[in-house]
Amino acid sequence: MNKHKHILFIFFAFACIFITSCGKHTSMRVTPVAVDEPAKPGFTAGTVKSYALDGCTWMIFLENGTILQPSGLTPEFQQNELKVWIKYTVPKDAMSICMAGQPVNITAIEIRK
Repeated sequence: MNKHKHILFIFFAFACIFITSCGKHTSMRVTPVAVDEPAKPGFTAGTVKSYALDGCTWMIFLENGTILQPSGLTPEFQQNELKVWIKYTVPKDAMSICMAGQPVNITAIEIRK
């Protein structure tokens, strides 16, 4: 019986990966950084957006189309369309009910000008 649970878990994990990687949210592209604003070394440019859909709350949209689901985004950064610089890590074995973005831990975040 234990073998069947293991196979079921692997099937569910692959199904989740397949479902989340199938489509791109092309209508939700982030506006590129202004030309006069230099890139901040070690940081990635993104835009915070309210995303009250599929169990999600605040998401960060990167310029390359990647959508991040940050854990522990502080209230000062919970502003729709807020431009930010972020550093983040992807936690091992992170699980979430949000089906729209990659769960991440923010290691540093700053407001862009």
